[in-house]
Amino acid sequence: MKVTFLTLAGLLIVFAMVSGALAVFNPDVYVVGGEYVVSSGETVDNNMKLIFSQVTVEDGARVNGEITCISSALDVRGVVTGRILSYESDVDVRESAQINESPRGVSMFHYVFLFPEMARLHVKTGG
Repeated sequence: MKVTFLTLAGLLIVFAMVSGALAVFNPDVYVVGGEYVVSSGETVDNNMKLIFSQVTVEDGARVNGEITCISSALDVRGVVTGRILSYESDVDVRESAQINESPRGVSMFHYVFLFPEMARLHVKTGG
């Protein structure tokens, strides 16, 4: 158990460093910790990376891109034009949601760790 936890912690640290470096050069939306809502009538025109956070895409909202979840909770009620990828995450796709393909996920521990708000990078919405 200790080795598994240390391995997971190490991978998360490496991911955080790589994500930070990519955020400087990549126009994607990064949500790290806390809760975020893409409200009805809003459009996010980039891919979204969710890390340790709770995100809701409301009915009438749109994400024009891919959503990648890492230890996050995603509630989709609106439109997502790209893939939904989840790693150790809970993804709920409601009846009102419009998605191109079923979410793909990887889960080993069956736990989702949520953190308080830490960062919002490149959050640009239109609509």
